[in-house]
Amino acid sequence: MEMAAFLQNVTTAGRQTRQRREEWVFAFLTAAGVLLLFRSTLSWMNQRFFEENTYYSHGWLIPVAIAFLLWQRREAIAQAQPRICWWGLGIVRAAVFFHLTAQ
Repeated sequence: MEMAAFLQNVTTAGRQTRQRREEWVFAFLTAAGVLLLFRSTLSWMNQRFFEENTYYSHGWLIPVAIAFLLWQRREAIAQAQPRICWWGLGIVRAAVFFHLTAQ
């Protein structure tokens, strides 16, 4: 019986590893898509950041501030149970549509 329990644990661990890998691949592809989609906006932000007397020089501080807030709440985020929110997908799709239309 111990061998069956061991095999079940190995199988479960393999599934969890594969699922974790798939999550990382999805996150990477999503980030790459967002960077590709917003490349012109990021280029514009970069130009404005290095200009003198500009009101947009704080633009690159926003991701750093968000990363800090996420790091502060990392334990709560790790304990959260992920779930699918389909209406969020609709909002993201609308945002992408408007961004592409504005381009």
